[in-house]
Amino acid sequence: MKFLITGASGFVGSHTAKYLSEKGNKELVLIDKRKPTYDFGQEFIQLDLSDVVAVSQLISNYKPDIVIHNASLVDPVYIENNPLEAYLINVNYTINLIYACIQNDVNNFIYPSSCAVYGNNENKYIDEEDHVNPLNVYSKTKEICERVLADVASRYRDFSYVILRIFRIVGTYPEFANTEDKNIINPMRLIARVAAGKKKYFIINGNDHNTLDGTVERDFIHIKDVMDMIYASIKYLECGNESNIFNCGTGKATSLLQIVNTMSEISGNDIEVRYSESRENEYVRQVANISKAEQLLSWNPNLLSLLNICKSVYDTEIGL
Repeated sequence: MKFLITGASGFVGSHTAKYLSEKGNKELVLIDKRKPTYDFGQEFIQLDLSDVVAVSQLISNYKPDIVIHNASLVDPVYIENNPLEAYLINVNYTINLIYACIQNDVNNFIYPSSCAVYGNNENKYIDEEDHVNPLNVYSKTKEICERVLADVASRYRDFSYVILRIFRIVGTYPEFANTEDKNIINPMRLIARVAAGKKKYFIINGNDHNTLDGTVERDFIHIKDVMDMIYASIKYLECGNESNIFNCGTGKATSLLQIVNTMSEISGNDIEVRYSESRENEYVRQVANISKAEQLLSWNPNLLSLLNICKSVYDTEIGL
């Protein structure tokens, strides 16, 4: 099979390229406007997805069996300050790619979206059928792209997609640690940096939330489990299944203080925590119901132990 992966120089894209490269018998075409820092041994094309003619020609030339579209702006602060650029890149570029697929009979599309589309969901576990309520520009761009895919698939019956609403990714292949956006590095990695003596303290925004210890609770999923879910989605589309949306999480709630305590245990170092006011529109708890993915994708997360996940993140950090 042939796969076209956009955003191949970014965090999720680079992990996807390496993961599929190691699966064997996989021909990849890697797309990004930035050159990758790692040689995947696959064809790389430097391309800006704003050029709709070039994108259509690309799809026509390579005729991939599946497109995995990772390319997007992800820094929420930058996006809030530059909404027009965000809509141009996250939405228009996605439309260009979908249009090229339709024009060239490329009918399988995987779109990594975000749990942020749910907004402040008060349910203990979030279902894919729950109402979406994106609160910032980033999550709005993701939700719009989801709607575009749904509308296109309803019109073009041969076109199928899988949308993955990914919860909080942690962990990395060491060679891709620097592809994570420096402005939105996940909190587990920031805590690991304090534990490793690279930072003096960790800031927690609010400790009076309605959770077990007062700090926010998240569903942290390791990048390796995300990759396994992307692969399960590929198999799902290969079998001719209908378009669908899946939560990509663990179904397990973890608070920031739990991570601090676990990372301190692993490192043997005390971690200084400083508290500040809660952020506006803070998600107090976001935890996935993953029963749909378990049933239809035959997928389960393997890395569920907080101790093991934290150790993986800490060991990577001290090795950098």
